[in-house]
Amino acid sequence: MMKTTKILIRSWSLLSLCLLSSIIGHAQLMTNKGDTISIKNNTLMSVKGGFNNIDNGHLSPCMINNGILRVDSNWDAVNDMIYLGMDTFMASGNGKQNLAGLTYYNLMITNGGIKTISRKTYIKNKLIVSNGNLNTGSDSVQLDSAATLAEDSNNNVQGQIYMKKYLAKGVSYNFGNLGFDFIAHGGIPGMTSVVRVTGSGSTQHYSSMSGIARYFDVHPANDRGLNADITFHYYPGELNGIAESDLTLFRSEDNGVKWFAAKYTSRSASSHTIGHTAIDSFSRWTLGSNSSPLPVTLISFNAALAGQNVAINWATASEENNDHFDVERSFDVKDWNLVQRESGYGTTQEMHNYAAMDYNVTEYNDKVLYYRLKQVDYNGKMSYSDIRAVKLNPSIAIDDLKTWFDKDENKIFINITSSEELESRVFLIDMNGNTITQQKINVNKVLTQLSLNMDGLAKGIYIINYSNENTTKSKKIVKY
Repeated sequence: MMKTTKILIRSWSLLSLCLLSSIIGHAQLMTNKGDTISIKNNTLMSVKGGFNNIDNGHLSPCMINNGILRVDSNWDAVNDMIYLGMDTFMASGNGKQNLAGLTYYNLMITNGGIKTISRKTYIKNKLIVSNGNLNTGSDSVQLDSAATLAEDSNNNVQGQIYMKKYLAKGVSYNFGNLGFDFIAHGGIPGMTSVVRVTGSGSTQHYSSMSGIARYFDVHPANDRGLNADITFHYYPGELNGIAESDLTLFRSEDNGVKWFAAKYTSRSASSHTIGHTAIDSFSRWTLGSNSSPLPVTLISFNAALAGQNVAINWATASEENNDHFDVERSFDVKDWNLVQRESGYGTTQEMHNYAAMDYNVTEYNDKVLYYRLKQVDYNGKMSYSDIRAVKLNPSIAIDDLKTWFDKDENKIFINITSSEELESRVFLIDMNGNTITQQKINVNKVLTQLSLNMDGLAKGIYIINYSNENTTKSKKIVKY
């Protein structure tokens, strides 16, 4: 049996390495117990075995790396380890290797195999995946706003990696080479996070189809009126059997539960990219097959008390062979009755808004009414929406909705007063019924204020529609 040798560092004077020097630890396991190791500039410290950084009961271990620290086996470190310096940690194990999740200046993955981080990892300057893969497991890697990622189709990060960055108007950003390029021509996005997920578990599913093994979650602070252009990058190994000539963009506003086709304006198999222009808001994005269309996809479905009636409205992002919708009502979620039928638009990739009314519902006194949509294809195939409940004497109500247009700022300002906290939606609609933009908001008690950017929109009459599970209100407003 091979005997394991440990090198125990008891004070920082034992390994305060000299300029232009090199030290190699031949041990199976090197242990730094609650002390400080300093690696000076232009110095390489190479540990052939594992490296274990633990506290000694009252002191956390510290590594000051201004040179190169190369570890060929597992590197373990306690959560409170201090890792400082402005140079490189090199994970160079030949095969599988575990890495401590810490804050690195430069982290390099080399010598093949899969390197797995033990917890969330932060990169200040560069993450270089030159030979092998970095697997984030159930954790993630965060790039500093000025950091960069270097990888290729065979050597890359698998799992979740993200960046937060402040975005200005009219400036192109690539988020440190994460693979999602972004430029806003309309509103100012502000602080924006882009999360990339690849590898196992990243494939998104819609209808009976699957997308590629990559998606992005994009969340700007200002998510309206952006008029942004994007470029979605991917690797051929992520295609899941979908031909590059058949790819198109898909987006989801509910973290991947429902998807609709967003199409594309440019596509290049040689550069492995798909582009789209004039996008006003963001959510989750992936790529899927253009030749396998989605069924009818609901963006929203709401039912709310309006005086003595219940107002029902819904919107679709795309429709495939859609004959009609039936609005149905129930008192017990078992037996359903037809309220109103609305014809569909057949096959379309355009957004469409629908509305229906259930009249004189107050005759049912204090009951709760339940509503759903039944969607029927030309071939008779049916599907149902989620159920919405409406209280006939709701304790929650919107007290007031005030709107006004400010010509100097070219914005619509909205004040909402409510007696309770509500998850709601605000829609900006033109006089042809087209939804210009929509926004999810959490209405606070007493007063909630927000604004809608009107850049690029013609002068004329618009409608502000506010809705939640209990009420719907609309206001006309004039841009002049």
